[in-house]
Amino acid sequence: LAKQNACRPADAQLRRKLWLRIVQHQASSGDVQVILGLLRESPELQVRDVLPYMSDAMTIAGFQSEICECLDTYEGQIESLRQEMDDHQRALQAFKEDLKEAEERCVSIEQDQLCEICAVPAMKERFYVFACRHCFHEACLRALVLPTLSNEESERLLALESMRVEHQAAAAGSLACAPGLRPLVEVEDEVDSILADDCPLCGRLM
Repeated sequence: LAKQNACRPADAQLRRKLWLRIVQHQASSGDVQVILGLLRESPELQVRDVLPYMSDAMTIAGFQSEICECLDTYEGQIESLRQEMDDHQRALQAFKEDLKEAEERCVSIEQDQLCEICAVPAMKERFYVFACRHCFHEACLRALVLPTLSNEESERLLALESMRVEHQAAAAGSLACAPGLRPLVEVEDEVDSILADDCPLCGRLM
């Protein structure tokens, strides 16, 4: 009856606790075979769970196969974790190398480089330059890219631009920053990721 009740709860931790109470009760008999039987009957129990309930008078020789199986399982888990750690380490190293490459990457342009859209010198205002050397004023790039964005991306861009305006107003002293407003650098980074994800002439619009 106790075994049947121990199997009923839906919660695995509760089932384990009930089975351990049965083990505790049966361990007082000193019969190792009874404990082995409980281990085989309960999917919740492992050898390590029942060892604390065994008295010094009880021999663990009968648990030899179960202990070996448990050790083999641990060895497999350790090897799996080691492999996972190695994979993470390689991924981290690759990320660091990509980050270093991105930090070292630069594109040189002429002082009179023109915006590809309006043909006005790019340095007249905020501009983007891509690895392909195409230059765009931010306003020109926005007008070109905006129609290609999804509704969600468009709404997100408008929200970010609104945050930027709040920061600019706060910097000018005409408005205090709203509590919880994202840092300007994060806002600018996300705007860049939307507008300058790819050169529109070489990728997005081709």
